[in-house]
Amino acid sequence: MTGKSTKKLYKGLVFLLLTAAIFLYSGVALIAGEEEEAAAPVGESPVAGKRIGYINWGNVSEYQIAHSEWFKRFAEAEGAKVTVIDGKIDPTVQIKALEDMAAAGVDGIIIQPYDVVAVSPAINEVRKAGIPVMYIGSLPDPSAIIPAGGVYNDDVLVKEAAREAVAWLKKNKPGEKAKLVLFDYPMIVICHEWRQLPFRDEVIRLMGEDMVEIVYHEYTEHTIENCVRVMEDIIQSGRDFNMFFACGGTGAVGGMQALEAAGLATAVNGVPQDVWVLTIDATPAELDYLVDPNISVAVTIALTPKTNAMVFLDNFKKILTGDIGPDSNYVANAPGVLLWKKDGCEKIRDTLSDQYAVVPGYSSLECP
Repeated sequence: MTGKSTKKLYKGLVFLLLTAAIFLYSGVALIAGEEEEAAAPVGESPVAGKRIGYINWGNVSEYQIAHSEWFKRFAEAEGAKVTVIDGKIDPTVQIKALEDMAAAGVDGIIIQPYDVVAVSPAINEVRKAGIPVMYIGSLPDPSAIIPAGGVYNDDVLVKEAAREAVAWLKKNKPGEKAKLVLFDYPMIVICHEWRQLPFRDEVIRLMGEDMVEIVYHEYTEHTIENCVRVMEDIIQSGRDFNMFFACGGTGAVGGMQALEAAGLATAVNGVPQDVWVLTIDATPAELDYLVDPNISVAVTIALTPKTNAMVFLDNFKKILTGDIGPDSNYVANAPGVLLWKKDGCEKIRDTLSDQYAVVPGYSSLECP
């Protein structure tokens, strides 16, 4: 592993240790049934005096930590009491949280499900108790229709990035096939249908099927260790490829560490030499790669946790007021923004500004 990779891994470990204590507690008092008075109502906010459960996907990236904390801060500033639960990318954990919150008598629940099918029966039980539930991140399973108050439908941005990848390939490797490595979560709509497939299909549309080779497109658990291992296996097998895209930031960073170690992550004046890379989330490690002119990450789709958290809260308030039906199929988008290497460090830093400021240990980009 290179010095840069070690630094990035160390940064991630420090971040996780700093946040672990916060989320182990994360509202245990409410779930345990300990009676705490909600903050005094503020103005006319529909969430004033309400107890809200917030179950995230899992604290596996700074984005998940950040949107959870921003929602908590925004809602509690309006008089709510918010309990944040680490979903641990585990449907059994999320189901248990739904059951515990319903038993505690919360006034509403927001969830970003890891597996929409698995959590649907538990959501239906919560709804029978008259507790409104709102999805974020993904769309609900048809067996449990509830409002989706902010979905990460990034397909338009992904397709724009794919067009740039094809342009890079045609200019720098004329006549060469597009050879894709895609780290996917096929069972997750966000990953498979809104990210991986749009990228793949746009490349095929522009190149033609006979000029595209899918080197790897499989379920890949997004931990650093696993993604390093999978990418190492691909490289060591001798399979040639020139484009890499993982569903989330953790997968991208793991893949990049293996590419770096193999000498395949280089760029010259910001132009990738071997493998063109798209990442998504805009976690600190991704941004370090993006702003480095010698590294082949060309573009990052930045999720904006602070902005998205306000979208989530605004839509949840509409459910409480009846403007959005609690059993409706209402869908709101919470898209990200494209950050290009060619934009330069200062512009990238200014775009994100304080989106991740609430994450313990997080520091903004240091530009030369």
